[in-house]
Formats: sequence, structure tokens, C-alpha cells
Amino acid sequence: MSKRDAQQVVADRRLDSQGAADYVGCSKSLIDKLRVKGGGPRYIALTNRRVLYEPADLDAWLESRKRGSTADTGRATPRRRTRRTRR
Repeated sequence: MSKRDAQQVVADRRLDSQGAADYVGCSKSLIDKLRVKGGGPRYIALTNRRVLYEPADLDAWLESRKRGSTADTGRATPRRRTRRTRR
């Protein structure tokens, strides 16, 4: 297998924004917004206009979004409420 063939095999495993959206089951616009605002899956920036996602990163992101109940925020420890003091 030539180097070019090997690169093509690796590239075939990567997904563009639409492919990533289809893979995780959401819209392309959501994937784009999460990439800009943060909180989305890891990505590879080839240029300013072209990004790719690896399926392993999409799987890891989906795994991090799992919750046991609606009360589960996903934090390791629950946020502690603090009282405000009046001055």
C-alpha cells in the first residue's frame, strides 16, 4: 500500500460536518454552533472553512453526554448552593 493509499484510508474514516451530524443524530447547524461556542466534539481544522471529525471523538463526546436522570448535570460533584450575605 502506498503512502497516498494509506492517507486515503485514514481520510475515509473522518467525517465532515454533515457526516458528523448524521453520525450523532443531530443537525449540521447544531454541530457548527457547538464548534463555535464550545461544548461540541473535538475536530480537526484543515482550513478556516473545512473541518473533519473522527468517529472515536464523536463516540467520546456522546459518551460524555450520557445522563442517568434529568437531575444528573454531568458534573462529578453537585454544585453547592451558597447563601448571599447582605451588606
